[in-house]
Amino acid sequence: MPITVRHGLAYREKEEMMHTTFDVQGMHCEACENRIKTTLQTFPAITAMEVDHRHDRVAIEHQEMDLEAVATAIAGLGFTVAQV
Repeated sequence: MPITVRHGLAYREKEEMMHTTFDVQGMHCEACENRIKTTLQTFPAITAMEVDHRHDRVAIEHQEMDLEAVATAIAGLGFTVAQV
């Protein structure tokens, strides 16, 4: 996180949050949603998530990170993933 010095005091700047949505095919129920949520919780840069099997969507709020790693992790659970 960047640090700014103003008037002799150091301030940690808040990082800009990014939002990314994935189209995830193969989710059929809440158990599928929970499997994905559990996997996403292993990524420290993800600060919020919404997983919706009814609309085949996974939306995350995150700091800068490797989004390909997120897609690979979801695909590793047996789902088909594409970034929207």
